[in-house]
Amino acid sequence: MSYSIKLLPAARTDIAEAKEWYEEQREDLGKEFKEEVLTFIENLKENPSGFQVWHKQVRKVITSRFPYVIYFKIEESLKQVVILGVLHGKRDRESIMKGRR
Repeated sequence: MSYSIKLLPAARTDIAEAKEWYEEQREDLGKEFKEEVLTFIENLKENPSGFQVWHKQVRKVITSRFPYVIYFKIEESLKQVVILGVLHGKRDRESIMKGRR
């Protein structure tokens, strides 16, 4: 059974800000970043429990081309994957994620 995806506002902001930064680096690079992230998120629908638990119930998946980590939790009762954040791999994830759980 496929899960639905819920993208929290903070995660939407993360994606938009990173897309903007990449777009400033090179035309269409921001678009490529967003497409990769959304593809990874879409793939979570089929097997979200197949990814590493990072902290308590929060799991993570690392994108391939860009150094970003997608943090999410699974709400089994709703068959839903909640995307908490999409953060650069070198950011202080613990302090950032505290307010997103």
